[in-house]
Order: sequence, then C-alpha cells, then structure tokens
Amino acid sequence: MWDATREDLAMHAATAWDLAVDTTTASPQESARRIDQLLVQGAEAARA
Repeated sequence: MWDATREDLAMHAATAWDLAVDTTTASPQESARRIDQLLVQGAEAARA
C-alpha cells in the first residue's frame, strides 16, 4: 500500500492530494511517521 502511494505521488507531483489514513491497522503516530517519510522522499526525488 505504501509503495502504491509513493508511486502515485511520484507520478502526480504537481497534484494536490487529500489523504485519508486508516489507523485501525497502524497507530496514528506510526501513520504520521510513514507519511512524513513519503513526503521527505518525494522532496528529495524532486531535487535530484
């Protein structure tokens, strides 16, 4: 699931996203950490 999200973000870099996070399988803190990782990776890829 996270890989698909990362791929979607990469393919649509100029798009605004509404993100819904299901916290029944991961804690809100873990979900926030993963989202932050994806955003950092996207920013790094954009600079490369």
